[in-house]
Amino acid sequence: MGYAAVSMGLFIFILAYFTFNAPKTVPKPEEPEVQISEFCEKVDPATAPTFKAPADNATKTGSEDDLSLGDPIFNPDCKADGPNHQFSRELTTYRLLMKNVPLTKTEEKHHSENFVGESCHFDTADELGIDISGIDTSEFKVFFPQISGEISLGRVHPSRTRGGEGEKTLMYFIDYGLVFFIHTKPDGTMTEVKGGTTQGASENFVLADIYQDIESPGRDGMPEEAFTCNTAKGAQIASGKQVLLPEQNISTDSGQLQLQYFVFGTGASSGQVVNGWGIHCKPAVYLYPPKKQLVNVRVNLKGELSYTDPPYDPLSGWTVNAFPSGQLLNIDNQQISNNYLYYESKLFDSEIKKPTKGWVVKFEDLEQLFNQTLPKLGLNQKEKQDFMDYWLKKLPKSPYYFVGLVDKSQRDYLETLEVTPNPETSIRFSLYFEALNEPKTVEEPKITTPDRKGFTLVDWGGMVKLHPGTPFTCSQ
Repeated sequence: MGYAAVSMGLFIFILAYFTFNAPKTVPKPEEPEVQISEFCEKVDPATAPTFKAPADNATKTGSEDDLSLGDPIFNPDCKADGPNHQFSRELTTYRLLMKNVPLTKTEEKHHSENFVGESCHFDTADELGIDISGIDTSEFKVFFPQISGEISLGRVHPSRTRGGEGEKTLMYFIDYGLVFFIHTKPDGTMTEVKGGTTQGASENFVLADIYQDIESPGRDGMPEEAFTCNTAKGAQIASGKQVLLPEQNISTDSGQLQLQYFVFGTGASSGQVVNGWGIHCKPAVYLYPPKKQLVNVRVNLKGELSYTDPPYDPLSGWTVNAFPSGQLLNIDNQQISNNYLYYESKLFDSEIKKPTKGWVVKFEDLEQLFNQTLPKLGLNQKEKQDFMDYWLKKLPKSPYYFVGLVDKSQRDYLETLEVTPNPETSIRFSLYFEALNEPKTVEEPKITTPDRKGFTLVDWGGMVKLHPGTPFTCSQ
């Protein structure tokens, strides 16, 4: 009995010891929140910090580089035709220009991240062999832009490094001697914030302090619109710990696709491209019920809506008062602009089946083609004029255009419309515009003009491809 009691007591003692002395589970510390006092914060030049590094003197691509300006440095990942950098053999002064600028993470052209070794927009100072020992790299990672790093300003803009009709609206970072200090966390990873475009699309950003070469000749002052965190499209100004998604306001110019934040892209419409998406432009929905009635329209996409006019409720879509004449009022009986529902959508290139049938015409003959073809596709006079008014102004000049027909079946696949009550007649198509330097032979599509019977829905749209290898996109 005594031995049993001793054994039991010893067991209880050991159990108690391990119970009270067992290692405690330490909760994983939460990642510190990004604390930013102000985005796109301008800096007083008189007190702005500076650093010394070689100037990037790249002037032109290809065989015309001036080798007296420095040794060309190639980036084999980009397979570029000319040097991406051409650094001088002397140091210049870079001065802080703006702090906390949100930059999109993804480089659209090659569908890779901007701020990594394989990017075609940036190289690190380490990769370039540039001595930045005087910079505190515990808080920043330093990137120099390549000759392909750019944004679109949406207007004609001169460049000393690049040329060509398709690049005149682009602002190249290398022209201005910019250097990007990407904010990093204590573990060395980049500081990221979430935000969006003025069209309502979500976006991921890194934060950067941007420096500019202030000593080398030919460095112009920065365009006013180059670094901005809010635009004329009703963007909400960023504040607090993260970039805010903008409220959607009706645009006074639905053809102008400004982005809320600094977005890298490629081609003449870079400012209208985000993260490898192509924008499917200017679909316009007209409704003609046999009598005045409420109509609900919902859009289901192989992608996402990027802008709508009037504002679109993501849960219930549009609900409007529609009239046989085509007049549209909202549920508060206010007139809807142009009497159609307008939306822009972002669709992956892989989902879009490029048309092979169509027409090849000179730029100056587009109006004649529209006058002949749009009525055959089912548009009435107002719809035809709306189409022509938009596209004849927005298409950039090119010697020729291939105009392909994206038919109703493709539109129904890419952008399904759910309409209540259900239309008896649905006329849906897009025209695909591809700029050409010389004509080519294509087969014309056979068109059967639809009959308008009963409740009729009309939905026309358009896509543009300005350069080989770039996504479908809106016009400039």
